[in-house]
Amino acid sequence: MMKAIPKSILIVLGLSLALNFFIGGLWIGKQLAHAGPDRSDRHVEFNLRGLRGALTEDQAATFRLIMREQRSTVRAKMGEQRRVKHALSEAMSAETLDIKLIESLLAEERSIAGDFREPMHQALLTLLPTLNHSERLSLVSALERSRTRPSRKKRERPGAENGDGDMPPPRP
Repeated sequence: MMKAIPKSILIVLGLSLALNFFIGGLWIGKQLAHAGPDRSDRHVEFNLRGLRGALTEDQAATFRLIMREQRSTVRAKMGEQRRVKHALSEAMSAETLDIKLIESLLAEERSIAGDFREPMHQALLTLLPTLNHSERLSLVSALERSRTRPSRKKRERPGAENGDGDMPPPRP
C-alpha cells in the first residue's frame, strides 16, 4: 500500500510551482515588451536635444529664433521656480509643520514646471506647418522615448578576472 504524502510537502511543492509560474510570466512579459517598435508605451517627450537632432540647419535656425523670442518668459519662470523651491525648503524645515502651505507650494511648483513647456510648444506649433510629412515623421521618431528604462550594464569591478569581482574592495 502506498503511503500518503505529508501535507507540508504538498504545500511546499504547490508554492514552488506557483513561484515558477510567476517567474516564467515575468520572463515572458519582458520578452514581449521588447518585441518591436510598434509598442503602445511609446510617447513623444519634448526635449530640445531630440528636437534639434531631427531638424535641418534651416529648420533648427528657425526654431532657435522662435525660442530666443521666448527666452525672457523662460527666465521669469525659472526665477519663480527658484523662489517656490526656496519657500518649500523653508516650509519643510520649519519647526512647526504647515502641511497646507507645503501642499500649495507643491501645487505652485507643478504649475510652474508645466509652464516651462509652453515656449517649446509655441515654437513647435510655428515650426510644424513648415515641415513635410516625412520630416514630421522624423521629428516624432526623434522625440519618442520608451517608458521602460534601458537595461543597465553590470559594472566590472577590479579583480573580476580573479573571481573577486562580486566583492567590494577592502576599506583602507
